[in-house]
Amino acid sequence: MLLRTQTEPTKAYKEWSTVDPSKILIPICLVHNKEQEEQNKKKTEELNALLESTTARIAQIEQEKREQEEASRKKIEELEASLAYAHETVFYAQQETAALYYQMKTLEEQVPKAPFKQGAEDPMLSIEYPIDEFVEPMDLE
Repeated sequence: MLLRTQTEPTKAYKEWSTVDPSKILIPICLVHNKEQEEQNKKKTEELNALLESTTARIAQIEQEKREQEEASRKKIEELEASLAYAHETVFYAQQETAALYYQMKTLEEQVPKAPFKQGAEDPMLSIEYPIDEFVEPMDLE
């Protein structure tokens, strides 16, 4: 057998020399990435659950807000209707008061003047009427 010196690179050397060094670390990175991926998956699940609960709470708060706004709107409508009725009642009461005042003045002009006591301050208190006409004697027994 003849021994010869290798001046050319071997096949194994050629394979290793042409391999990208980042590809050699792939198996190690894959293990690390799987662990990281599982941690990320857990965190994602936790965040999704938190997002769902937060979204549900926001929806509940918005629903309560809409219900409160609706109740407030109905109460405002009721109060506005009540206020309108009160204004209408006051208006008619003022008209009726004015009509009664006019009627009273008209009747005062038509009533003959009653004799008044001399020097009395209030003519309505000093009208001379016999007391017996208005007061009936009471039986105390």
